[in-house]
Amino acid sequence: MAGARTAVVAVAADCAQRSGARGALAELGAVANRGGSSLVARQSRGPRDTLSGE
Repeated sequence: MAGARTAVVAVAADCAQRSGARGALAELGAVANRGGSSLVARQSRGPRDTLSGE
């Protein structure tokens, strides 16, 4: 199951970067902001930053 989540986050990051999408997603921010070194948490930071314009 964890592999599927990381794949979804990777696709989301790619889509956000390619489309130029902007706007925070609360669920994504919650995962990215919780810290830690899990793959899902680390991969969530990229799309969070892209969508928030950071």
